[in-house]
Amino acid sequence: MVFAAGCAAAGLIAAAIAWPSLPEQMPTHWGVSGEPDGWGPRGVAVAIGPITSLSTAALIWGLARLGPRQEHLARSAGALGAFVGAMGAFGLVLHGLILRAALADDPSLGSGIELAVAGLFAVLGLVVPRVKSNHWVGIRTPWALDDEANWHRTQRIGGFGLLGAAAVIAASTAIPDPAWRLGILLTASILLVAIVPVTASWWWSRQDLGTPHHPG
Repeated sequence: MVFAAGCAAAGLIAAAIAWPSLPEQMPTHWGVSGEPDGWGPRGVAVAIGPITSLSTAALIWGLARLGPRQEHLARSAGALGAFVGAMGAFGLVLHGLILRAALADDPSLGSGIELAVAGLFAVLGLVVPRVKSNHWVGIRTPWALDDEANWHRTQRIGGFGLLGAAAVIAASTAIPDPAWRLGILLTASILLVAIVPVTASWWWSRQDLGTPHHPG
């Protein structure tokens, strides 16, 4: 959580340094073409990234502290911290991309968003398999939450899926067309990060893994 707060503070400091050079209206949203199609006041644009990043990290951290299976979360403290830190770093990178777009002659994001998502997925791919069963962090299918062996298998394949998606998305940055890059990002995210681990978790639930189930 401290690292996430540091990322938010770094974003605000960078915005303060760049403030005199920033235009009154800054790009805040980009279309499929990669060109900005939404604009907002300078004060909102420079604050929304760090505030959203910090609040998201704080929400994840707080909910984890309030949820059940605290003994598992205590054993996953390092992984949970890495997860929250990754979210903070991701927010800082996106904030930097917005500042760069506002200051550059070309306000497009280029392949920056794809690289940011690939980096986030790569970190999460290493972190997720280390998380013990809980209701807030990880691939939380009902079958994984009900069975320890299913949980570990689901997190393992989810980690591989995240790493695979990161590699595919990073490789897509060689494609000049931003619409194609976005399509690959969405396809890899849906298929490798969502559909594959959820389907595998369901399939394993149909098998006898020979381990006790959780009461809830």
